[in-house]
Amino acid sequence: MRISEIIILILIALVLPVFVLWKNAFPVFNYYLNEANNHGIMIKNKELGDNTFLLNPYYKNYPFSEVDLNVKINKNIVSGLKQPVKISICENYEAMAYPKKGEINSIEDFEKYLYFNDQSDIPNGTIFSNGESAFFVSRGEYRPILSGEIFEKLGFNWNVVIPKGTEAFSLLAGEGEKIVFSSAHPDGVILKTETGFYLVWEESLVKIKNEEIIKDVWERYYIVPAKELFELDFCVVDVIRDNEINCNFDVSGSISPNQPYIFKFNQRELGASIIDAHTQLKVSVKLKDMKKSFFILMSNVKKDLASKYGEYLF
Repeated sequence: MRISEIIILILIALVLPVFVLWKNAFPVFNYYLNEANNHGIMIKNKELGDNTFLLNPYYKNYPFSEVDLNVKINKNIVSGLKQPVKISICENYEAMAYPKKGEINSIEDFEKYLYFNDQSDIPNGTIFSNGESAFFVSRGEYRPILSGEIFEKLGFNWNVVIPKGTEAFSLLAGEGEKIVFSSAHPDGVILKTETGFYLVWEESLVKIKNEEIIKDVWERYYIVPAKELFELDFCVVDVIRDNEINCNFDVSGSISPNQPYIFKFNQRELGASIIDAHTQLKVSVKLKDMKKSFFILMSNVKKDLASKYGEYLF
């Protein structure tokens, strides 16, 4: 073997580990509106109330500090826009983007939702387990929760899961749609925010007058803590070229690394005109972000080692 070949091999041996470490410490994740990534996750385009939203539902335990958004829109809409396009980015539960409609003022009102389409005495919102999987009761049906990761992503508490030990479960209407990574909170979830209690129902939030109404009707009730939808950063586009909108957002002040990003448009008519969208989530090389990302990487490596070689290490 020649000296040049030996030098090349040595360089590869030195550079490759650094490259692998860099890629893992500073990952880049890409998501698309019309194409699923390797987890089967896609961006969702929704009109909720008077607003248009793009929802990036998947999450990773990384301290993202930058999000790039590219949106392709129908060229016929561009000339009709009468004001600059403003896109805000938030990080929150999808349900917090729902419009707030109506109010539950009495026990009787609450019971109509709690036992909607339900022939059993099991309230909508109950989470039960058959010993292998967890199920959420929504609109009288039981919806399978496909993984523990999804369960925790939605803010559910393992302590509220009840064992399936009663015949009443057989009176439920049947199996409903599976709850997957892209699923929002199902009907029946109660969210508690700074402004009060809200019931998730038909892609809206119904305000519950006070907690006493919940307590009087549902003994084993639970709530999911949430924050009101607020802006992390925004982008204003005055001129749209080639029917594309490009925005770069600073999300280093994110409230949590495990909730979806929500893009809110200031003009509802843009919703139907969106042809495609692409987001790229990144960790910057700023010292603060580098330290966070490195510590998370080391924590993940430790967990992997413990799961694979725990019996030898401990």
